[in-house]
Amino acid sequence: MATEKLSGSIPVTGVSQAPLPGALSATPVFRTPFACVTMNMTDRLRFINFPKADFEAIRAACEAAWDRGIQEVRPYDQAMEIKLAGNPWRLYYTGDDKVRRLMRCLLENLFNRGWVLQASVDCCMKTYDKDSLIFRHQSPPPPPHEWLAVSFEGNDRLSFLETPNSDVINGLVQTYGDSVQWHGITEGHFEIKFGGMPWLPSGTDTVSTRILLLNLLQALEGFGYSLYASIAMEVTTDGKKADVLYFTRQADWAPGLPVWHR
Repeated sequence: MATEKLSGSIPVTGVSQAPLPGALSATPVFRTPFACVTMNMTDRLRFINFPKADFEAIRAACEAAWDRGIQEVRPYDQAMEIKLAGNPWRLYYTGDDKVRRLMRCLLENLFNRGWVLQASVDCCMKTYDKDSLIFRHQSPPPPPHEWLAVSFEGNDRLSFLETPNSDVINGLVQTYGDSVQWHGITEGHFEIKFGGMPWLPSGTDTVSTRILLLNLLQALEGFGYSLYASIAMEVTTDGKKADVLYFTRQADWAPGLPVWHR
């Protein structure tokens, strides 16, 4: 049986919104732009299918957020590539607050321009490969949001990049109850230390670890926060990954109002 051959399409560039390769040439009634950001090697960000104006705005935001600056910007096949000074994706950097703030800046600025994260996908089998961040554009952009980053530290701690207000802290401690061995501010962060090693579990502890995670989501949602992104950008020498969680809360949220979910 004969098969129908798709008509040709205009190649994608890193700074245009041309149809993706292989897409149907007929213009649909409704079409949503999608784009992608990848972390590559030890120091690269690649932007695929973003309009030029958005790419330039994000480039400027990244340069301001990364204290070591940008070393080079260049086309890379059908993407635009930013080479950051230093090695932010290298092992000894990935647990650094500056890298997490850089990612938060990237997510927040894209969000404010209408690029809402749809998924973080690990689609390659390469060792030490990092997630591909898939964005969908919406117009008008979402309302302004506050951001909160949470990471898994060592074998037993939750660390908050931005210290939450006292109501949130008290709510988290109350939620975890006797599981909390210690909590407080250390090196500018609010941290919760649990008993045992929940981030290196075995046996039935693997279930308990997931319950800790579910309690985190439930407790923060009670204060208006919704999980926006879970990004694997911290890779150990044996290839293990620990996600950084990024939460958002609508800037004008108040108790009793609904929680915004993407």
